[in-house]
Amino acid sequence: MESLLLRVSSIAQGITSGKTTFPTLALFARYLIIQKLENIQTGHLMVVCSDGQELRFGTAASTPVELRVMSDEFWTCVLLFADIILISNRGELADGGTYVSAILSSFSGWIHPVNNPSNACLNVVAHYDVCNEMFESFLSPDMTYSCPIWNEASPDDDESLECAQLRKLHHIIRAADIQPTDHILEIGTGWGSFAIEAARTTGCTVTSVTLSKDQKETAEDRIAAEGLADKIEVLLCDYRHIPVPNVLYDKIVSIEMVEHVGPRYLETYFNAIDRLLKPDHGIAVFQSTTLPESIYQECSGSKGFINEYIFPGGHIPSATQLVTAIEKGSSGRLCLHRVEMFGPHYSRTLRIWRQNFLDNFERKIRPALRKKFPKMNARDLEIFSKKWEYYFAFCEAGFRTQVHNNVIITARRRNCMLQGEALFI
Repeated sequence: MESLLLRVSSIAQGITSGKTTFPTLALFARYLIIQKLENIQTGHLMVVCSDGQELRFGTAASTPVELRVMSDEFWTCVLLFADIILISNRGELADGGTYVSAILSSFSGWIHPVNNPSNACLNVVAHYDVCNEMFESFLSPDMTYSCPIWNEASPDDDESLECAQLRKLHHIIRAADIQPTDHILEIGTGWGSFAIEAARTTGCTVTSVTLSKDQKETAEDRIAAEGLADKIEVLLCDYRHIPVPNVLYDKIVSIEMVEHVGPRYLETYFNAIDRLLKPDHGIAVFQSTTLPESIYQECSGSKGFINEYIFPGGHIPSATQLVTAIEKGSSGRLCLHRVEMFGPHYSRTLRIWRQNFLDNFERKIRPALRKKFPKMNARDLEIFSKKWEYYFAFCEAGFRTQVHNNVIITARRRNCMLQGEALFI
């Protein structure tokens, strides 16, 4: 049965993937999608078709947003895979999906490989090992690839992205109550920004794990440059296989890594944390992008643009799902202490990343990609650029409209008490 579904999905993907076209299907798809777009009530959308025809939907009084269709295969893609989302008209358009896309998305989600250790490694390599020079071109100098915390007292000031990222790192250090004598486990190294900042500011020791060889190499170079090689160790290791030390970890931190775990393994993930964290006074802090419960139910089981082209194997959980998995995965030994929401801080960040990416593509990113992937031609590079530009814009819109959120969750052992809390007992 699974092989049959794979074949069905493969045929459906092949309809839109290349030189063979199906004009009748494209015309049928165009008709159905136009019927769907007729339901737009908020905003003004102008669609310029490949034959030059202009179609207008929504409120003509507002300034139109132009969607230019370069190929009729666009209509087939939308019909089969619902590759277009109009957030302000979710209710009217039912998320832009069709019956066909709903069926194929369900099949695709059902047969999509789970994040077992081997697939998890391949998924990480597909994104994080693309090209370090590219990430350096759009991230701040600290190389933090997650939601920062901007200065809410002056949201329109000229604060740098690096300053906002450091504020977030310090916030997590405080949330975990990291002390100089602590041994910290970080799950998801990135390029080492948290480990470096935690060791530099508190004097703690950090063991950090990653599945990305490129990130491990770069993080170790940056750690050595800071003179912290004696304080920080980076392991190439899946979270399921982290060695249990003789003395368990005092604190565990994981920054936007849980989105790579997948729904099937969430409890396994938190069980690993429970197994590695000291039973007395242990604290764990997690940062994750989340979906509202209602939207998560709509999207669960489907595979959208981000999962297909940017983060293979990615899964954005709901906050409720995370809290439940913490409780079940730790058998109640980890207690929820605090949930903080920072979603609005991400839209500004994604806008900066997108602009940095575009500003540096020709001068830095294109040469770096050609050096690492000599077989990439001009067309490949154009597709790559547009794909990442759309990724940044797509996510920015999601956070701006609160379809996406970002949370920092602090969980503690039952008997954990921070300095000053005894005063209230």
